[in-house]
Amino acid sequence: MANILISENRQLIEQLEIALSTQENLYRVLLEEKDETIEEQRQELEAKDEKIEEQRQELDDLKRERDCQPNYCENDGSSNCAMSRSRICSR
Repeated sequence: MANILISENRQLIEQLEIALSTQENLYRVLLEEKDETIEEQRQELEAKDEKIEEQRQELDDLKRERDCQPNYCENDGSSNCAMSRSRICSR
């Protein structure tokens, strides 16, 4: 009877070792996929950051271009136009 129990225990231990090995392999694969996903997301964020910086630069360029335009309302006599003269580009 004791030999049968020992044999059954050995079989259970072998099955547990196989299950643990399979679980370890699954975790390894999941971690690799997670790392790949994180890297892909990092690259996407970098691309978005670059796009935002490009758009910010375009916006700054447009603002600078707008601010450098001649002030066409100087001669209309309004006080608002006199204040806007300071926006004439001096760069």
